[in-house]
Amino acid sequence: MEKEQIEKLISEEATKAVSVFDAIIKEKSVESFKFKLDSKYFKTDFITHDITQDVNFKEMFDKLKEYNDYPALYFFQINQELDKTEILNLMIKDDSLKIPAINNYKENKGFLYVGKVTSCAWGRLIQHLGYHKQRKSHGIQVGLWDKASKELELSFTVIFFEKESRDYLILLEKMLSKQLEPIIGKH
Repeated sequence: MEKEQIEKLISEEATKAVSVFDAIIKEKSVESFKFKLDSKYFKTDFITHDITQDVNFKEMFDKLKEYNDYPALYFFQINQELDKTEILNLMIKDDSLKIPAINNYKENKGFLYVGKVTSCAWGRLIQHLGYHKQRKSHGIQVGLWDKASKELELSFTVIFFEKESRDYLILLEKMLSKQLEPIIGKH
């Protein structure tokens, strides 16, 4: 391929990206939700029993499933008074589970993890809770943590975008992560 053809392809892709980001700026998002995740309802048997049908989580998963085909950015928040070292110890107690990379931020600023999905945000949430049947997926595995020194305050925020933004959310995920400085997840 000639230099001019490659430059033309780059220009076309950049024009598409500008169009997508312009739409995000003007229209914001399709929908967004913030859910409190009460750890007292986490059960290890959700690995074999469908958490999406549990009375304590069904409404949340039903709402997320309405946006199954939409790409999304999401993040987990955690109580800031928990020490980063304690959170990491809770997370890595079982080395057979795959957790995201630990970043270099020194302290807990209240954000546990930032991520993106091209679709099926509810399925990714199940992975992060640690209840996905495919145990090879990376996730924070929070449903399988031991009890923390203080009551765990955990929330999951998800922001759905138009389908055309699917390929571009990786850029927003990186920028959001740099701003929020989550405990885990290298971007």
